[in-house]
Amino acid sequence: MAAPKQPARIYKISDADMIAESRTDREHFLEDKPDFTAFDTDFNDPFDTTWLSEIDAAEVVTKHTVISDILTQFTNAVESNMKTCRDKFQVSKYHIEKAFPEQPLVWNEFGYNDYDEARNNQVKMIQFMKEFHETCVKYSAQLGIAGYTQTSIDEILTMKTALDASNLTQETYKDNTPVLTSNRIGILNLPWEKVKKVCKAGKVIYKDDYGKYQRYILPGGEEEPDDGTQPPPPLPPS
Repeated sequence: MAAPKQPARIYKISDADMIAESRTDREHFLEDKPDFTAFDTDFNDPFDTTWLSEIDAAEVVTKHTVISDILTQFTNAVESNMKTCRDKFQVSKYHIEKAFPEQPLVWNEFGYNDYDEARNNQVKMIQFMKEFHETCVKYSAQLGIAGYTQTSIDEILTMKTALDASNLTQETYKDNTPVLTSNRIGILNLPWEKVKKVCKAGKVIYKDDYGKYQRYILPGGEEEPDDGTQPPPPLPPS
């Protein structure tokens, strides 16, 4: 079974232009409503009020740039917590080496040989800080003599927890971004579906009325060449 595809906009113009065009076409429709309802009962109430609701919803739906900005905020929070963890480890090395001078095998228990791999990877850093905390607890007596207090040890776990939480928030939002985008496109497409329906009918209703026909021509690039209608010839010069 093929995976579902991300919905696409059914218009080529910008979102702002789509909303403006939808409002304009709705005003034309309201003026010509008796002709439309006589032509097709689909245009009876509540067609125009539903259309307005869809336009209003499209106007306030979260922009893609806002979605990106929110993700950037979450990413910045993760990086801030990553920096806090990196700084904590580097400062802690002074007391570790004071407590265990010239003992690289013990230093490696504190993660000296794992740090470079973890320093730029948030998932690995979370695990690193967990193991770093456990080792500090194991050697808390020796570290305490070297001036590394229990409060300092407790801070490691606090920093790990903060990084874990910010990473979870970031990753959850990332996973939800396609859902937000899909819902957003769906909301944006709704008023344009009404525009296309009205314009297609309008070109049939006013096939012999040059002025009214022009109202229902879609913006450049949006007109469907195979919609089965042809515009009336232009008016002769006056």
